[in-house]
Amino acid sequence: MFGGFKKHRLVLKDCDIFFVDNGKGIPVVLLHGFPQTHAMWANVAPLLSNGYHVICPDLRGYGQSAKPLGYENYTFRNMAKDVVAILKSRNIKKAHIIGHDRGARVAYRLAIDNPELVSSTMFMDIVPTKTVFTELSASLAFSYYHWFFLSQPFPVPEKLIERDPDQFYNSCLQGWGATGINAFSKNQLNAYQKSWKNKSCIRAMCDDYRAAYHIDQHHEAADGNSPIKVPFAAVWGRDGVMAKTFDMDSVWKTKGKLYSGIEMPGGHFFVDQYPLETAEMIDNFIKKVGVTN
Repeated sequence: MFGGFKKHRLVLKDCDIFFVDNGKGIPVVLLHGFPQTHAMWANVAPLLSNGYHVICPDLRGYGQSAKPLGYENYTFRNMAKDVVAILKSRNIKKAHIIGHDRGARVAYRLAIDNPELVSSTMFMDIVPTKTVFTELSASLAFSYYHWFFLSQPFPVPEKLIERDPDQFYNSCLQGWGATGINAFSKNQLNAYQKSWKNKSCIRAMCDDYRAAYHIDQHHEAADGNSPIKVPFAAVWGRDGVMAKTFDMDSVWKTKGKLYSGIEMPGGHFFVDQYPLETAEMIDNFIKKVGVTN
């Protein structure tokens, strides 16, 4: 995977961050979600690196990045600061920030906190964190039960998951709409499994969700009606839980004037299902907004 990409480890004060990069041109940062690693972009990043400088990190707590103790370390604000540190380490003044799932929430936080660093941003298959908690329906709670399971106090979810991590995380990969396990390549699954069989990673992923419940939703509430000031797109899988639960256009078009809504085939993991279409969609959006550095 990631042929031609270089591996890096950025040593920060509180957390080391692993990332790979390749290509020249306009910087594009690809942020993965739960329960994946940067490997989710393995079939997309090489396509984009022909025309862009593509950067794919492991979020803190995931993959090969460090896993500090304490859920307060896993706020989307702290994860966004990691992205800022990566940009500074590569002498990048602005970048297009593309996020899926948890990575999309990091991208959202970065666009609110540091719009001067963001050329454009894309939120893949999410609604805002605060919306999940304040507009929770029975059907969403049934499908996204992991938000509340993983955020339970340590070590309850950790001990239960550790008994059979493959069973739990594979159920997540297949549980959010129109995605079978055969949608994921063997190399990508191996990378995910290596990560989620690490007890520190299991704990860190729980801390990610604890931070969302205890801290992140309140950060978003404190934002009030602050608009997103950069060009942004909300992208969703038409067969996924988000699209079936929310009117995605109605949710996102109120967040800023520079909005685009894009529907993709497939479910929550449409990036894995349709990598070529995903790469083309990202490329088209960046060209459409016409933002360069």
